[in-house]
Amino acid sequence: MMLTSGNVDEDAWAIRYFAEQAFPVIFVAHFYAKNMGLYGERVGCIHVVPYDANQAQRIPSQLKRLQRVEITPPSFGARVAAIILNDALLYQQWLQDLRMLFDRISDMRFRLRQQLESKQGTGTWKHLTDQKGKFCFSGLNHQQVKTLRERFIYTPRQMGALVPLAQ
Repeated sequence: MMLTSGNVDEDAWAIRYFAEQAFPVIFVAHFYAKNMGLYGERVGCIHVVPYDANQAQRIPSQLKRLQRVEITPPSFGARVAAIILNDALLYQQWLQDLRMLFDRISDMRFRLRQQLESKQGTGTWKHLTDQKGKFCFSGLNHQQVKTLRERFIYTPRQMGALVPLAQ
């Protein structure tokens, strides 16, 4: 689930859309690291929606087989998520917290855009408020990113070592 609107029902529109298209099978993965503050706990879910009864019987065993080979997830974060998702009061509080997080992100984007536009530089900062979610596509091209990285973020001789930003 992406946090784009602050409302889990609104944010699930894409999942519902693909479910309505009647694909042979749909895989939906979502993670709770950021939206439950469970960083480093690798907590998430994979939902499989098959439209064939035969697939529905085979898929769980295949997923279990893959999971056993690939990962051994910690249980602490999963227990925390399960408590929140299965308790009506905690779930409602979590939904309110998501809304507050979304509003805070939107406000920070708006204020950053205002500050950048007040500097009257070239270009536009409209993308900061037009885009949704926790991340933003900057629109910088390859050369601009290279210049930022080499002149302002990393030293040319120590690529990978952070240095203070240039004044």
